[in-house]
Amino acid sequence: MKIIIDNKQVDLNSITIEDVHNWDYPEFCDAFVSFAKFIDGTELNDNQLNIITDKYPEFVNDLALQTFQFNL
Repeated sequence: MKIIIDNKQVDLNSITIEDVHNWDYPEFCDAFVSFAKFIDGTELNDNQLNIITDKYPEFVNDLALQTFQFNL
């Protein structure tokens, strides 16, 4: 999977998810992308982070689930 924003590819391994709560399992409705970088190392701004959260909800949910399982 590739995520392209403003003609730049996002480094999927740099994405950080916040607001992953056990009471929200498995939907993780509150989860959102709080940090990410493009592959060139540039950090995404708030608007760009919101684009990932809004346009790729299944991906964000998968990351939230991974975060949730890691913290068990």
